[in-house]
Amino acid sequence: MTYSNLESVLNGVLPNLVYKWKAPRNKPRYIVWTPTGANTVYGDDTPILHSLRASVYIYTQTDDDHLPADVFIALIAAGISAGEPMPGYLDDELFQVMPPGGGHPP
Repeated sequence: MTYSNLESVLNGVLPNLVYKWKAPRNKPRYIVWTPTGANTVYGDDTPILHSLRASVYIYTQTDDDHLPADVFIALIAAGISAGEPMPGYLDDELFQVMPPGGGHPP
């Protein structure tokens, strides 16, 4: 996964409403993604896997909105590993999901 690949997948689900780091609060639905670092797996002191991590926050004001599921399905279909959507409450927003990023060889 590259960060531009992640942003492209998210824009495919919710065009023109995907933001990096922060978004305007006057929208009823939007996605914010944030790079959160990287992990490297070593074998015999040699890097064998390097994965970028990102958090994806999905904001909606509809209790039964399908957007979190649509994002999850799109990430998996693009080969980006993702955790199951986790509903939460943040300020006046209703849903938040935080899937981790996928991996690729160094």
